[in-house]
Amino acid sequence: MNQTPASPPAPSPEPSPPAPAPLRDLAWAAGFLALLVGIVVGGSHALLVWKAGVEKGSTIHYEQPTWSSESSHLAYLRVETPTVSGKGDTRSQLWSTGRFGDRRQLLAELPPGRFLVLGWLLDDTRVVLQALDEASQGARFLDVATDGSGGRWVRFADPQMRVVGIEAREIFLERPRHGKDGKLSGVELVQWRPDSTGFSPVVSIPSPIAEKVRIESVAAAPDGTRLALVLRAPAQGGPMGVWFFNRSRRTLTWTTISVPEARALQVDWSNDSRSLVAAAWLGESSELYLVRDEPDPVPTRMRSSSGPLAFRPVCPRDANRVLLLEDQRVLEFDIQTHRARVLLAPQSLGLIPEEVALSPLGSLAAFRAREGSVEDLYVLDLHGGRPEALGHGAAEILARRTLLYEIAAGLEYAVAHWTGREPPALR
Repeated sequence: MNQTPASPPAPSPEPSPPAPAPLRDLAWAAGFLALLVGIVVGGSHALLVWKAGVEKGSTIHYEQPTWSSESSHLAYLRVETPTVSGKGDTRSQLWSTGRFGDRRQLLAELPPGRFLVLGWLLDDTRVVLQALDEASQGARFLDVATDGSGGRWVRFADPQMRVVGIEAREIFLERPRHGKDGKLSGVELVQWRPDSTGFSPVVSIPSPIAEKVRIESVAAAPDGTRLALVLRAPAQGGPMGVWFFNRSRRTLTWTTISVPEARALQVDWSNDSRSLVAAAWLGESSELYLVRDEPDPVPTRMRSSSGPLAFRPVCPRDANRVLLLEDQRVLEFDIQTHRARVLLAPQSLGLIPEEVALSPLGSLAAFRAREGSVEDLYVLDLHGGRPEALGHGAAEILARRTLLYEIAAGLEYAVAHWTGREPPALR
């Protein structure tokens, strides 16, 4: 049987020659360089994003620190303003915190506008704010519960009513008084409490049309029996005087404190409700008066100071001394010896305090200040110690102090310089 001879096997392909070593090394180098560039670019971007997150793109201010009646809590406004115009809206919040920065609580998100923290009322169960952007429509209050349950708006129908004082129990307002003929015949002092359905008249002060009376301020004695009224007559540029109003007898008594050239007259009661301290600011000097609880309340001039000093007296729960708040300074004045000593001076703190608020007990001061570019609230024991930050900006301060933040700031400066943009200011 004939068989076809088998075909010879196909020749196997010859292996390609290996790539030259320089080309392979170049490919590895290019890949490694691309990876390195990616890591650098990605890391730089992440670093700049982290820095922007630290700075938040907004400026935080803490305004109007206000002590509770027991000096255990602070109420304040947290105002966040975008650093770039058009990048968001200004947000305001009402917060409270313990004196050590603990028990921090958001009480209310505030609508747009300006607000004044009037104070704590009803055994520190309410914080009342006044809206300032609608003054032409009358007094409008935001009454906020401190237990976090929310708040309510309160508005009075009379647009001419204005706030003249606040105490732990009530808010005092002035409104025009009209006679039977409908003509203006003086002013009336009324009071409002958050637990009431409306306001209650306190006292009417008659005055001729040609010499209108204006209530500058009202301070209630701690026991609630009497009020100290600072009156100005005539209302425009007239001299100011202090009157006592006895709430049970319904009588007004002049204390003979009358300072024709005074630009401001601040008063406060002693804790035992038996003495009144009044500080008159004359523009280029100040005078301090003490009025005792006597049938004829004649004042005693305790101190006169030259220079543009404007004192606000605060009587702590100690009748033998008075605290005098003068912008950023706090003085302690002894009623017996008539000597004063400095308790708070900005140059001794290393900080510049703003909006200093003295506690009702007279031992603590709260204020806002800046450390570098970060603002915080501070509490200072007036009888010793250093200011204690409440920790609002603690995380931001810590981040800004790190080497990583300095590297990010330098990188941001370099990138802006390389790309021709305006470099940011190095911190």
